[in-house]
Amino acid sequence: MSIKDAKKINGFKFRSWKQADGTWTDPFDEFDFWSRTFLASGTQVMEATDEDGMLKEIKKGTKKFKAERLSDESKAKFKDKRILSKIKK
Repeated sequence: MSIKDAKKINGFKFRSWKQADGTWTDPFDEFDFWSRTFLASGTQVMEATDEDGMLKEIKKGTKKFKAERLSDESKAKFKDKRILSKIKK
């Protein structure tokens, strides 16, 4: 994959993308505003500038997350926001 063909994500504080196994990366893992992430072309992504925006993105569709890929802080947010059903068992 060349950088020219890559999917580029930048400018948002919160980012998550769909992995090969169908689950998503930690949605509450904070990125530096100016950082840039390169992914394979066609990768599904969700982005938000704040936690409330990311919460809305998480609730859309049938997104699932693996518990072992979530930080303890993110697991607590899933519990507090009552979206534990989004964590794959």
